[in-house]
Amino acid sequence: MADPRIENHALGLELQLGELVDQLEWAQDQGRDSDADRLRAEIVELQAELAATADKRATSWPLWSNAAIFRAI
Repeated sequence: MADPRIENHALGLELQLGELVDQLEWAQDQGRDSDADRLRAEIVELQAELAATADKRATSWPLWSNAAIFRAI
């Protein structure tokens, strides 16, 4: 079992990304170029954070899982 805090953080980032993509589409439809540029930058930052979170989960879950097993014994 993976650390639920990491998974919850990843889920939150995914939800934020979805919201920003919706806002970006709206800004583009409205011709709000400066808002669209800002939103693109935010999306790039969140994508990088999501990738880092995925890497953290991929490299840390066995250690966390093993620790939980040992606490249960």
